[in-house]
Amino acid sequence: MPSPIWANFYKTFTYAFSDDPISKKISTRDIVGAGIQNPDSVPSISPDGGFYGTQDQRLVRFRESNDFIDLSTISNRMSRYKEYERLRSMPEIESVLNVYADEACLAGNTKISTPFGEKTIKELCETKKDQKFLVYCYDFEKEDYTLGWAYDVRITKKAETVKVYFDNGEYIECTADHKILLRDGSWKQAGDLNYLDQLMPFYRIKANPELTKSKINQFPRIYTHSKGWIHERQFIDEFKAEKDLDKYDKINETTKLISMGLKCKDVATITKVDWRTTKYRMSKNGFSVKEMKFLKTYKDRRTVIVVEKGSYQDVYDMTVEKHHNFATNSIIVHNCQRDNEGNVFQLSCDNQDVKSELEFLFYHRSMLNMNRRIWGDFKNLLVFGDLFYEIIINEENPTEGIHKAARLPADSMYSS
Repeated sequence: MPSPIWANFYKTFTYAFSDDPISKKISTRDIVGAGIQNPDSVPSISPDGGFYGTQDQRLVRFRESNDFIDLSTISNRMSRYKEYERLRSMPEIESVLNVYADEACLAGNTKISTPFGEKTIKELCETKKDQKFLVYCYDFEKEDYTLGWAYDVRITKKAETVKVYFDNGEYIECTADHKILLRDGSWKQAGDLNYLDQLMPFYRIKANPELTKSKINQFPRIYTHSKGWIHERQFIDEFKAEKDLDKYDKINETTKLISMGLKCKDVATITKVDWRTTKYRMSKNGFSVKEMKFLKTYKDRRTVIVVEKGSYQDVYDMTVEKHHNFATNSIIVHNCQRDNEGNVFQLSCDNQDVKSELEFLFYHRSMLNMNRRIWGDFKNLLVFGDLFYEIIINEENPTEGIHKAARLPADSMYSS
């Protein structure tokens, strides 16, 4: 049970940068829309859309019986809605009406980069299905790689796939709508990739003792945009500390300069450390000049060579907290569950004021909160064929924005 102090802090933080929906709800508590949200009866409409019968006959009470109705004899649209609702209350029928996201997914042989090695997503599904575990991913705030907590590894469906081959001979097999991170930080669906498209790479290379001549710190090497090549121990240490560690500053500067192709004397001049001290520092951290020159051959981007049709097969997906993407053994892919802001759909609008108002309407927990309700509403739309919401504003001052969004039962609506 959260303490009152924590609850107050949470509310303050949540609403600090937006209009306060709580005060908005309090001030507009008695405002109601024109729609009937819980009608006792609804108008009866003839097949041609007109009203018929006497005044009393025009009101049709909601049916309370559980008996089946022969829909072939029903001309009243409202009665059909009530029959659909009654049918949904039957467990045998409701169980087949569940709506699932048609997720973009990866082939089971896709290798995922983790601190405990490269594992296929199929293997992770079999061994980590009910666990949280760390995977490498991309942090858009830092514009560099990080670690993220992954969970819910799942087989989603059988689907047609595409194969995307890269310039290093590797490939990824996934559904055509799976998003892949481009080198410029934008997303593109796998099926839309073209020859020579530049992708964001990911490297986790095993240390080579023949090049390092060392037995210490022979952890896998990770490529980063900010520090160049670092060993995995540093990567994990800084992830756990949630900051860069000063003890790695000098070695990061040295290895980055060497991997950029600078000569030893130039590195010594820039770092203001004689070359013997520099070599000792590298050896102490498990690196060598030869290894840095070897790692220099790896490019800072991955290039698409060809995209071809794959096979029809089981495909998988998983979710990564906060970052919503993860690294394969070559590139960065989206986890295709939510976007970078954690929303299940995107709003596109040229008018920023209108877009902000719509985001408040659709995403905020005190309004429609479609991130939670969209699947239920979509199921209702499939069942009834209609879905109605009334957007309530202050007619005297529309610039106040939306005050409420009220769901209206489909059987209370009729065409004018």
